[in-house]
Amino acid sequence: MRIVDLADELGFDNLWTTEHHVTPYGMIPNPLTFLSFVAGRTQNLGVGTSVMVLPWWQQPLRAAEEIAMVDTFLRGRELTIGVGRGIAKSEYDALGVDRSQGRERFREALDIIRLALREESFSYDGEHYQVSQTSMRPRPVHADRIIDNMVGAFTSGDSLQMMADAGLGMMFTGGKPLEACAEDVALFNAARRQRGLEPTKPIVVNFTLCTDSKTNADIGRKSFSRLSAEIGWHYKMGDAAQFEGVKGYESYLQQAKEAAGKSITAFGRVDDLVLAGNPDEIIARLQPLLTSLAAKEVQFQFLFADIPLDLAESSIKLFAKEVMPMVKELEVPLSEELSGMSVV
Repeated sequence: MRIVDLADELGFDNLWTTEHHVTPYGMIPNPLTFLSFVAGRTQNLGVGTSVMVLPWWQQPLRAAEEIAMVDTFLRGRELTIGVGRGIAKSEYDALGVDRSQGRERFREALDIIRLALREESFSYDGEHYQVSQTSMRPRPVHADRIIDNMVGAFTSGDSLQMMADAGLGMMFTGGKPLEACAEDVALFNAARRQRGLEPTKPIVVNFTLCTDSKTNADIGRKSFSRLSAEIGWHYKMGDAAQFEGVKGYESYLQQAKEAAGKSITAFGRVDDLVLAGNPDEIIARLQPLLTSLAAKEVQFQFLFADIPLDLAESSIKLFAKEVMPMVKELEVPLSEELSGMSVV
């Protein structure tokens, strides 16, 4: 809560949270419950999910109800719903959901959430979810804004296409070097164009330690390396047996086979995803990142792995004073290439 309070006081735009289950890797099983608390505790922050894993919600109508509650508590502040379909076998198994149904459950859950938010009365008859004719209460205050601002997270080409086909915006939660992310922005927007949708800018995640101490900057890099290894362990990215025969996860199976016998981490080059250094160094790194992707927002994660809380707090304060003004002022238009116009 100390981080939440600081973010609210120092002028950050949004606070984001994840959804994870049954392991120490992430300990917020319901992001909307947490964000309801944040909405009531703060005065200025918008909030977002990074991400809600839709196949894990046994009844998507409940998810829509909770989204409407958070929207009400925010009193006009921004709510961005990021969604995904999940990867980890351990989480799918613990929740009793067949991972091979993940893609279909994702699509149906998204349909129901959109209907519940937008329509006064609706019904739904899908393969995995059914809703009899009903009206949701409470009604969201900003239904159209919530639906229009929804974003999808992806790391595979199949998921990229699925999110674009669903009319979602895009969110990069890590896992690829900068050049690959730029290629994905162009591919995503090309897919949107094929559906008659306007191109969009991505939301990007970065792990950040802003400090004038070289020793502390090294702590940040080492902590990120440990986090990367932990995520690789959590998702079992190098274990082909985790993905063998699982419909919709063929690309992960191929990645796991290619990684066999190698040291497994979740990310490629550490320098692409961790910003550790003094304010000038971070600005020098941030500017090309923002311009090469035309990012509309960056999620800066200050508290990760074993970073001490006091160090994270000092990092946030220095960042807000020396770096954030540049981030807020920089507006990068989508290039023709990133708009997907050059993709054939």
